[in-house]
Amino acid sequence: MPRVTFSSPGLDWLMVILLRRWRWILASTLLAAAGVLLALPFLTKQYEISAALLFKLGREQAPPSVSGTSSVSAPFKRTEDITSEAEIITSQALVENLVNAFGTDYFLARKPPETIWEHIKYAARAVVRGIREAIGELMILVGLEKRLTPFENVVSMLQGVLKAEAVKRADVIEIKLLMADQQAGVDVMNKLIELYLAEHIRAFQTPGATRFLQERVSVLKDELASLEAQRREFSHQASLWDLDEQRKSLLLQQRELRQALARSTEDMSRVAAEIQQAQQALSGGPAEQRVARVEQSNPVAQSLQQRIVEQRARLERLRLVFGADSRRIVDEEAELAQLEKLLASQAKSVTQNETFQTSAGWHEAERSLVERRTRLAGLQAQEQRQREQDQRLVAELVRLDKSAEQSRRIAREIALAEQNYQLYARRLEEARISDALDKAEISNVSVIGRPTASISPTRPRAKLLFFGALGAGLLGSFGFFVLGHALRPTVHSREKAAAILGAPVLARLPEVRT
Repeated sequence: MPRVTFSSPGLDWLMVILLRRWRWILASTLLAAAGVLLALPFLTKQYEISAALLFKLGREQAPPSVSGTSSVSAPFKRTEDITSEAEIITSQALVENLVNAFGTDYFLARKPPETIWEHIKYAARAVVRGIREAIGELMILVGLEKRLTPFENVVSMLQGVLKAEAVKRADVIEIKLLMADQQAGVDVMNKLIELYLAEHIRAFQTPGATRFLQERVSVLKDELASLEAQRREFSHQASLWDLDEQRKSLLLQQRELRQALARSTEDMSRVAAEIQQAQQALSGGPAEQRVARVEQSNPVAQSLQQRIVEQRARLERLRLVFGADSRRIVDEEAELAQLEKLLASQAKSVTQNETFQTSAGWHEAERSLVERRTRLAGLQAQEQRQREQDQRLVAELVRLDKSAEQSRRIAREIALAEQNYQLYARRLEEARISDALDKAEISNVSVIGRPTASISPTRPRAKLLFFGALGAGLLGSFGFFVLGHALRPTVHSREKAAAILGAPVLARLPEVRT
């Protein structure tokens, strides 16, 4: 017997099968379509109940508060937020609350038949349900399924027919529900939206936020008060009233003092040179012998008195500018006391005229030498006081700089504490407003599409089932015959016959139909 091979069918071979079996193929296709038409009346009609929710920009999108920062970001809204809302709508917990609100019997109840045709359909559906329950019991018996309570069955059924999808490029979620009763579906959808709005508010609540913010505001207020008291105490201890003005005043005093010190140094150099000249003049003169003596008032004492008067006048002018405890006033009073001390050490009168056997200019040189020595002593004392005063001013500036740094540190801490206090106070007020809105059940979700049921049933899809049955019948029957012919051990071409037999084909007999 020749070896049999199976070849892939060509277009001509498929046409041969179609021409031979077209009656059977047509009958099978029509039978499938007729079966769908007969089954459609017995299928449960389901209506689509739809609703739409709009998510506006609201307090739910406000970013969380951050301690230690004053920047508050503007509310924002992300695509993930809308997707999360859709997950809440279809969550098992929300569906369970929905079933608890209506009761399990509300979803399992069926409308009693009234007409004969409805009795027939009811009986047919009962048979189908019985078969389905028997299959389910068998699946449970073999361990492929878990036995569910009526409540769990209803929850599972609702999760299968409930859909919530976000509309692309829009802040809208469409909710769709399939139910056999239009009015019942609308009622269920309304209750679902009501439960969702309550769940939405609860989901975005922050438990204990108001209490926490109140405690933080109280703590920060105490910290701010403590820092303010610390700053007042520090300012009192450091004798700070205005850092800029105090520093400006000290620098001005230092500049004036150093100018005066430079003048004193210059005067001392000049007086020292004059003293040296006077000493040279006295040492080079001849010996003197006094012949007559006339007393007169001491000119040094008069000079000192005049300087004391000028110093007192100057002191009175300075008292109009500086305070009584000012360093400038203290130094000027010390200089006045020094002048008065020098005046007290001078004689009230001196020799006015003396007759010497020697040159009369010797006495003038001596008087000039005494005056210059007195002047030099005063200048040296004045320079010493000025240097000490300059050192005190430098130390005061250093102390003021350190105090200013400490004051700035305290000011920064106060500014930060005040900033945190204001931030938490603002957040506390927002939390109180949010709590009030939550109590009033006000959120950023608006129902822009009230639940409505479709006018005509959406399930079962009669046209889709009908044309699907036609296609399935056509393709199924045709495929059956193609498979049957392909599995038969026959040769379908001259080339295959020649290849199998190893001999050339001499003739071809045409097919004769009887």
